[in-house]
Amino acid sequence: MPLIDNIAIGTRLSTLRQKENLSQGEMAAALGVSVAAYRNYEWGNRETPVSVLAKAAEMAGTTIDSLVLGEVGLSSEAIATQLARIFPHLGSAELQAHIGAIAFLLKQTLSKAEFSDRDIAEYMESRKGRN
Repeated sequence: MPLIDNIAIGTRLSTLRQKENLSQGEMAAALGVSVAAYRNYEWGNRETPVSVLAKAAEMAGTTIDSLVLGEVGLSSEAIATQLARIFPHLGSAELQAHIGAIAFLLKQTLSKAEFSDRDIAEYMESRKGRN
């Protein structure tokens, strides 16, 4: 089995493209590559350059690791951005801090990662003074 699974990465790129409701041509343009090159990445015929993976991850609010390793999910920052769009009335610094906490917990939950009381305490400690 190859070190990098181009077919799996291509499948993840296809999934992200479809979530964004983009054609292959639109996705290729967004990533700054030709349609033929993008199709080869999506079909697993060619290795996807890191620069393309970085742009795709940024578009999707995820990480390069998640595209390569198969753990496609949102970053805490992307979740916080989406929550802020859904709840625009939460404008004060105090409420924005709550959005960050919610995003952190959602990311942990969505990634099925277990976290301890210590993890939560460390996160809350890191938030002190940011309000």
